[in-house]
Amino acid sequence: MDYEPKEPGQHLIYLGLGSNLGRRAANLHAGLQLLQAAGIRLEALSSVYETAPWGGVEQPDFYNLVAAGWTGLA
Repeated sequence: MDYEPKEPGQHLIYLGLGSNLGRRAANLHAGLQLLQAAGIRLEALSSVYETAPWGGVEQPDFYNLVAAGWTGLA
């Protein structure tokens, strides 16, 4: 991944995404599509990790990933 912007005014961002309800993988995929539709240029994605919730509230496990990309929205 290139750490220098390809266009002036672009900023490198890292976003953590997670879902623990319904169709978790489909929710992550939809979130990534919405980010791209908002003008965020995604360059790299981590693997998806399944993690247990914390904080004492009974709930389903999460699917989590990290996305790296560029945006002028900063």
